[in-house]
Amino acid sequence: AGSHISARNASAITSLKRGVSSGKQTFSSDKSLYPLTEPIHKLEAAAQVSGSAQFVADIPSLPNELFIHFVLATKAPAKIESIDASKALAMPGVVTFLTANDIPGKNNFTLSLFLVPRRFLQLRLRMLDKRWA
Repeated sequence: AGSHISARNASAITSLKRGVSSGKQTFSSDKSLYPLTEPIHKLEAAAQVSGSAQFVADIPSLPNELFIHFVLATKAPAKIESIDASKALAMPGVVTFLTANDIPGKNNFTLSLFLVPRRFLQLRLRMLDKRWA
C-alpha cells in the first residue's frame, strides 16, 4: 500500500536542471582621476577563490602560543606620567606587559604614506584611541 502524492506535490520531487552560474560586475571610472580611481586586480583574489589562501583562522595554535592585546588611550590630548600594569599582570593567563621601551628598533605601526610616523608609545597622546601600550 503506497501513499498517494498529489500532482501538485509530485512536482517538488523532480530534478531541476540549470546551467552553471556566472556573474560579471562593471564599474564606471573617471580616467581623469587615475591612478586614484583606476581599477586594478586584487592580487590575492585568485588564491582566495581557489581555496589555496591560508587565513590566520586556518592556522592551528601552537603549544605555549601567546596572544597580544593592545591597550588604547581613553583620553587625549594627555601626558602619560606612569603606567601601573599590576592589575593586568595579576589576571589569569597574562605573561607580561610590554611598552615601546621593550621593543627594539623604530616602533612605527602606521602607514607613513598617509600618516605622520609615530612611536608605539608616545608620552604625549595626540588623538583619542591612540594605541599606547
